[in-house]
Amino acid sequence: MLAYYGQVLYEAKCLKRRKTDTGDIEYYIHYKGFNTNWDEWVYDDEVLEINEINLGHKERLEARV
Repeated sequence: MLAYYGQVLYEAKCLKRRKTDTGDIEYYIHYKGFNTNWDEWVYDDEVLEINEINLGHKERLEARV
């Protein structure tokens, strides 16, 4: 999966998934290549599946930084 951190997408692995009291889905993710101190809960609208379109989006975001 890809996950937003700020305005950039990073490759991440989902470690846990939960549904909040309000019905939102959250994922506990580990950013690949980063220390586990960066692991965090994110909402489902902050993650994307890895595919050609999203990888292209990731590259365009990286070019802006």
